[in-house]
Amino acid sequence: MTDEQASRLAKPSLAMDERIAQLRLKYLPIFSQAVPWQVVATFFQLDRPFQAPLDIQLASQIPLVQEQN
Repeated sequence: MTDEQASRLAKPSLAMDERIAQLRLKYLPIFSQAVPWQVVATFFQLDRPFQAPLDIQLASQIPLVQEQN
């Protein structure tokens, strides 16, 4: 796999991570206005295990990058 091919695989994955983080940050103040911070923190802690299977599914769709000889 060339560097260009590896870049085309890595960048969309990292962009998705960034969009998810931005979405969480967007809703942080909204949630905190509706419920106590302890509930907000618990929600985001519990959100992580639900996100993990989605991350695994997305990762399985990306071929493993192997060094080109």
